[in-house]
Amino acid sequence: MTIRVNVLEVLRTAIKAVPSVKYALGVSGVISIIPIIALLKVDLLTAGFGFIVIFSKFIEAENSLFRWPSKVMVESFLLILVTYSVFIFTSTFFNWPLPLRENIGIGNKSTQGM
Repeated sequence: MTIRVNVLEVLRTAIKAVPSVKYALGVSGVISIIPIIALLKVDLLTAGFGFIVIFSKFIEAENSLFRWPSKVMVESFLLILVTYSVFIFTSTFFNWPLPLRENIGIGNKSTQGM
């Protein structure tokens, strides 16, 4: 006895019965990207830029359900990127919040032995 199940029809029925299933599927899709990125050994910064590009397309759509969540996510990624850049810059040139040169081993040789 063979039972044929149409997966898309099951998903449509589940979304009609419980509308929040749509959001759960979106969240699970985003979370499933994490092991894929780890498996392919993609740089996290590259993956972050990929997310920004993908979600910026959702922002451009006029009637997209994901418009505002995407906008918040893109702005958050940009804020994290700018903060990261500022901290790397100040750490390299002003030794604040941490002396980056000493931590990666390229500090002044005469002061390392002290």
